[in-house]
Amino acid sequence: MVTLAKGTWYRQLFEGASTDSYKAAAVASTRTVFVGQTFGGPIIGTIDTADLAEAAPTHTVRSANGSDQLYGCAHIAAENVTVAVGNNGRIENSVDQGVTWTSQVVSLSPVLWDVVGVSGDQSRFVAAAFNSIWVQNQSAVWSRNWQASQAWYGVTHLSGVGWVLVGANGYATHSPTALNGTFITPYQITTTHLNKVRANATHYMAVGNLGKVFTSTTGLAASWTETNIGDTVTLVAVAPLASANKWAVADIFGYVYYTDDNGASWTKLTTQISEYGTAALVDGGAYAFALGKPATIFVSYDQDQADYVEPSDIAAQTEVGPGLSDNDDMAGDAVRRLVTQFRSGRG
Repeated sequence: MVTLAKGTWYRQLFEGASTDSYKAAAVASTRTVFVGQTFGGPIIGTIDTADLAEAAPTHTVRSANGSDQLYGCAHIAAENVTVAVGNNGRIENSVDQGVTWTSQVVSLSPVLWDVVGVSGDQSRFVAAAFNSIWVQNQSAVWSRNWQASQAWYGVTHLSGVGWVLVGANGYATHSPTALNGTFITPYQITTTHLNKVRANATHYMAVGNLGKVFTSTTGLAASWTETNIGDTVTLVAVAPLASANKWAVADIFGYVYYTDDNGASWTKLTTQISEYGTAALVDGGAYAFALGKPATIFVSYDQDQADYVEPSDIAAQTEVGPGLSDNDDMAGDAVRRLVTQFRSGRG
């Protein structure tokens, strides 16, 4: 297993147009699926999973109907089903690892920021949404299992413990099953936004603005421990790695931090993996990869600096969305470009 560690470098695998941006990925047995947004609509890409270790694997961009943007993607291996979610209640479903898709829209057209799938749980997929939580049960029916005034940006599942969602103003909630009526009253971990949450075999880890990282083994109120990555930056991605206790997080500037003790201590990689920042980090087993912009995929091989390829320059984006206000005072032209990019990444 090659993990994110000091000295790891990334190889650029694919670069699309300046309007293309991958936001999430799901690793399946034969294909890895990438989803995001392009000018005027969604973008879906696939790469044969076995080819991800190659310098230039065949990358296929597949069509997705409509004008909605896709923000989250998840795969359940035991059922060979992949789900992607986005704005306006948009949900894409695939049973052939991203080759073909069927679309549906849930009621009230919520913005769906993130989705996670678990085989064998009473709830197969859970999606974090604006003012609601959406759940797909074993019969493949989606229902709204929580609704109130709270924006949820990230969702995850810890085996044997349950589901956790995090979101705006540092709020979180927990449910053992994600069934209707089982989510506890939202509680505040911190006062700043929490942008993503993931779980390994023993811990939840949530990341947010001002460099804040929080870990918990239960997901319940008062159970979270704050750790210090050493920088007051906006963290936008987190991934558990295959080796026990190892994680990676990424900030708005394209820097990656790693830990091998479940967040007790952190090391920052000295070089940006992308000058335009990072939208997601994913552990692929024999490698780790990151998603950047424009629709750029970086893979970790623990190789030397000569293997790192920077993306070409792109025009600055201007769309502004929620979630990163804590860092607005850091603006300057270069920083503003990065802040705007990741704001647009949530709508």
